[in-house]
Amino acid sequence: MVSLPVSLGEVSTTLSLMWTSRICSLAVVLLVFGLISLSAFYNTLNSTKPAMYKISLDATSATSSHNSFASDSNSSCFCPQSSAKSHGSQRPNHMWEMQSLRHVTVEEAYFQRMRVVDVSQIEQRVVPKQMGSFKSRFLPNDNFMEFPILAMENVCLDPSGALVLVETSTEEIMPNISGLSAIPELYYLWNEIYNCTGNISTDHCVGVTFSESLPPEHSYIPGNTAHFLAYIGNPMHNWAERTWPFVMASSPPIQSTVPYPIHHYIIHRFDKWLYESRWQPDRAQMLWQFRMLMEISGDVSPGYLIVRNQTKPVCFQKLLLQMHSRDRIDETRLPVDIAGAGLKKYREAIFRFFGIPRPPQVRLPPEKLRVLFYGRNDTSRRRVRNSADVINFLRGFTRPRLEVRYLDEMLASGQTNYSFPEVVRLFTQTDILVIAHGANTWATFLLPDGAGVVEIIGPCNWSSYNYTDLSAVHTWMHVNAAACKLKHDLSNPFEEVVPNIERGNTTECLNPYNGVPDYTIDLRKLGDIIHSFAYPDRPGDHLTQHWLYDWDHPPP
Repeated sequence: MVSLPVSLGEVSTTLSLMWTSRICSLAVVLLVFGLISLSAFYNTLNSTKPAMYKISLDATSATSSHNSFASDSNSSCFCPQSSAKSHGSQRPNHMWEMQSLRHVTVEEAYFQRMRVVDVSQIEQRVVPKQMGSFKSRFLPNDNFMEFPILAMENVCLDPSGALVLVETSTEEIMPNISGLSAIPELYYLWNEIYNCTGNISTDHCVGVTFSESLPPEHSYIPGNTAHFLAYIGNPMHNWAERTWPFVMASSPPIQSTVPYPIHHYIIHRFDKWLYESRWQPDRAQMLWQFRMLMEISGDVSPGYLIVRNQTKPVCFQKLLLQMHSRDRIDETRLPVDIAGAGLKKYREAIFRFFGIPRPPQVRLPPEKLRVLFYGRNDTSRRRVRNSADVINFLRGFTRPRLEVRYLDEMLASGQTNYSFPEVVRLFTQTDILVIAHGANTWATFLLPDGAGVVEIIGPCNWSSYNYTDLSAVHTWMHVNAAACKLKHDLSNPFEEVVPNIERGNTTECLNPYNGVPDYTIDLRKLGDIIHSFAYPDRPGDHLTQHWLYDWDHPPP
């Protein structure tokens, strides 16, 4: 019998150590492999998300952000070019370095991130037989807080875009709409947006036709569909009068009074606006506003737009009609807490879409405050006539220290434009906005929380019938300021009234278009207003920190 050189216990211990070593080695290999795979997955994931890149916007920059990016044929990502020729050290010291959003075209925003289909792709080809009669009617409307909403069921759109009402008549439908609510705005809205040209569909009006039965060879869309009609020619008013009401309708408690969630979307004459958006910024702007609206209107992923090649009628189970200026942003009857909640929802959707990782913040010292001034000198009325003096005055601040941009100049030189991504980029990186009252204030909800805004009305108040009564000013910023906790000043530091030859050559406030003067800004009053932003209105007020900071003896 051969004796073993070691005991069974020692053999067991040795084998255990051997297996432990092998298991540990295998675990290390798996861990390394996992880290490599995770890194690859992370890179792939990031390639599909908007990225933030720092660029400078100065006189040597490209004429628009479009030129700062190049398409990578191997990726869906639009990445910045490696050349840094426009990033040199010649940048004026009053310019702040801005972050650029990922460049996404309107076409990409719709076709790469949503399901846009031809009518021929719609699965349900005809109205289900079990529905029985397909009779058009208005849906009941609670009109919460007198918020005007129109929705219909069992309606169609013909290939021209006109609304087709089935198995009803003018005599039957008109008493129906008049009885929807005690407020007359709904009847006005119907005639202004849908029935304004009878049965003719135009860019500005949908048009209404009647049919005794379902149109032949129609397609059918079940669920809830939102119908968008653009405000052509002025994208800022498109926001205030066409996009804004839908923002409110997608938020509680109004959400419970409309067909919701919204499953599908249709834009009146979408193909035309998409084509023209390539050279007309207002078309692109309004399409962007509607696209961002789709981010909050319901579950986007299964939804689709019925916009392409509509050669046959399309019928809908429920259609939420385009709401209009009866609830314009400056005329809304909704309390600020309700309107502000909807506005913040829209704002957050924009930040997510463009890859802004968190809500923008007002800078803290020792970084200088970013100031943007707009004097409406790209327009022909209500202009600030001493804009150069205003810019020099702002650049002379030493306590606090300011970095100043002149939007009128940037627009004239091509450094920026009114495209939606550019507006988002510029306003999210502005700490104090000095702006002549006008439609450009629509985007102030994109400013950092707690930013300061000096809104200058000038000598005429066009917000009321008494044009010179500045005590009753109610501007587009009313909701924006409350929702974003902006320090909004309306003390109106204009100084001299200047006749405008192009608009009536008068110093009187005759009418907003052909009898309106220009004006100058009182620099001393403007300085007092900016210094008033030093007073905190909430804990951790970032603007206040700039007046508490010792600019003459900064910490090492």
